[in-house]
Amino acid sequence: NFYKKGIAKLAWNASLEYKSRFGTKKWLEIVINIMDFDALSKDDFLGRITIPVEETPEKTLKLENKSKSTFTYSISWHPLDDSRLYGVWKVRIVGARSLQNKDFIVVGCSDPYCMLTARAEGTQGEFENFKQCTTVKPNVLNPVWNEEFELPVSPTTNGYLYDALTAGGLDLPDESCNFNNLDDLFGCADGKKALASKTQSLERLIEIRKKVTEKFAPFS
Repeated sequence: NFYKKGIAKLAWNASLEYKSRFGTKKWLEIVINIMDFDALSKDDFLGRITIPVEETPEKTLKLENKSKSTFTYSISWHPLDDSRLYGVWKVRIVGARSLQNKDFIVVGCSDPYCMLTARAEGTQGEFENFKQCTTVKPNVLNPVWNEEFELPVSPTTNGYLYDALTAGGLDLPDESCNFNNLDDLFGCADGKKALASKTQSLERLIEIRKKVTEKFAPFS
């Protein structure tokens, strides 16, 4: 029925968002749209800038197609030890200057905020990007945010399922298969062979299932 379809769609979208957030091996660029928040109408566009995801000390650039408006940011890389993640890119949104006033009809100035869209390598759809917004700075044309956002990077291994199954004792090949889900595993001849040779008893299946569950436990 309609309710069940809605729940299924919500779960599907949530899983895609989680995959984009924690399953990305390489982030390519970040598109930053600066918007003017309006409570009673559609938010106004103030400017855009596209920046590569790479180590960048604090830097100020002109917004695209805006002769006077500028935007300041920095990006730093932070490796993570003892984690299932390889590391995180920390993107700091410092501020902007000389933004256009879109609230000139009424008394006051624009209420700017930033909408970040991070694009990963191999993305094909909206849900394979990661989006997040800064806070709104009311009635100002030179906003200062000083807000930080993180882009997690997953390890470049043969896949999470591969790691979980090898932790459970399966002798899987290193080169011939890439295991990120069960379809990858059962679609590989070597994967089938490894399963057939190692999971002949119920006790063994239970043991491997426990290892997989522990590996895929939610982030704490």
